[in-house]
Amino acid sequence: MKFSARDIRTKIVGLFVIFILLFTGFVFLWVLPRTKQAVMRVKQEQLQYLVQSMVSLLNDYYQDEQKGKLTREAAQQRALERIKEMRYGPEGKDYFWVNDFGPKMVMHPFRPDLNGKDLSDFKDPNGKALFVEFVKTCRAQGAGFVDYMWQWKDDKSRIVPKLSYVQTFAPWGWIIGTGVYLNEVMDELASLRNSLLMATIPLALIVLGLLIFPMRQLGRLHSVASGLSVASEEVASAAGRISGVSQSLAQGSSEQAASLEETSASLEEMASMTRTNADNARQADALMGETSRVVDTANTSMTRLTASMQEVSAASQETAKIIKTIDEIAFQT
Repeated sequence: MKFSARDIRTKIVGLFVIFILLFTGFVFLWVLPRTKQAVMRVKQEQLQYLVQSMVSLLNDYYQDEQKGKLTREAAQQRALERIKEMRYGPEGKDYFWVNDFGPKMVMHPFRPDLNGKDLSDFKDPNGKALFVEFVKTCRAQGAGFVDYMWQWKDDKSRIVPKLSYVQTFAPWGWIIGTGVYLNEVMDELASLRNSLLMATIPLALIVLGLLIFPMRQLGRLHSVASGLSVASEEVASAAGRISGVSQSLAQGSSEQAASLEETSASLEEMASMTRTNADNARQADALMGETSRVVDTANTSMTRLTASMQEVSAASQETAKIIKTIDEIAFQT
């Protein structure tokens, strides 16, 4: 099946579009949701740490009360003054508040109009009795998270979603809490999303740029392919001619093979004669070996005989000396 240059370009563009869609889906359906979960988990851990720090502060004043350094009223008053001034966050407007199990507001830095009031019927714009929920959470677990609608920090006219962490301070029957505004979290996620989108656009342009050059070369490749097709036909024709020549060479090779068979027969006869001569040579070599052994034996015997004769000669000389000595003695006597 043949594809035109246009078909190939269409497929490349289609793959590019699929890649961008998959990448975008990966970012929005996997990365951002998990990033949101991670950000919320970090925010919750921060809230827990901050509230526990304030509980430690309350406990310090409670210990002063127990040691008799301060009355309960004085200890509570000093603790509330410290907590009232506590601020954190990028704008320095995040705060802590204290209510009891009434629920009654003990201290709120941005809503002093609620201090000392019963908050059982206080509800957010969605109808949630948030202070009652604080009490329920602390009675059930001692601490926990509650989400609701509340004013934006010190701006009463702006109501936004909020998530707060509340914890019991049992010695005084108080509940202390602080929270994070969820729109801040959404703003952080939106900033991250925009950053990812800004990163996606250059990536798409880079991929597109990498694809443009191959797409431009498709026309040239098509021309080259046509040229190769013509060349292939010429090669096939030449192959046919070479096949005919090969058959002629094969016939000549058959005739040469017959001559080689005759030559081989002659060589076989010569080889037979050579083997016969080799057998005769081996027999002669065996006889020569036997003769050599006989000669070696004779040489050994002659050597022994010569040694014996030398010994006899030496004995004769010694005997002659003895006889001469005897003669001299006899002559003297």
